[in-house]
Amino acid sequence: MFTFANFKTQECYEWYVQFSFKKPWWIPRYNPYFLNDGKWPLAGWLFFYFGRHTRGTIIPCTDSDVGDGKKPIIDKAGNPYMIYNLPDEDLARKFRRTILRYNCNVEIEKDGDTVTLINRIQSK
Repeated sequence: MFTFANFKTQECYEWYVQFSFKKPWWIPRYNPYFLNDGKWPLAGWLFFYFGRHTRGTIIPCTDSDVGDGKKPIIDKAGNPYMIYNLPDEDLARKFRRTILRYNCNVEIEKDGDTVTLINRIQSK
């Protein structure tokens, strides 16, 4: 599994690859609800399978936002970011659809234990 961060769309996603000699897919196919209890998509053919999963969003942060013992993600300009894991797979799919369709800016507002994900959509 490989994890990537796209600072332009503020998306954190994972690519995964799988090789299996059991039950090969003789015809290329795509199953959108295959791995991890039906939450991650899988595509493949014969013995090679792969997929892509949106893990969460990357939020700009300050050093005080980062917990002890954790390291922030740093972009090329030296700005710190942290990952907010999206709690629901359906929410992750809707988030990905929105950021691909529109020019967005993602923010998080915290009020005690309540976290609100704000996705501001701007015209292109």
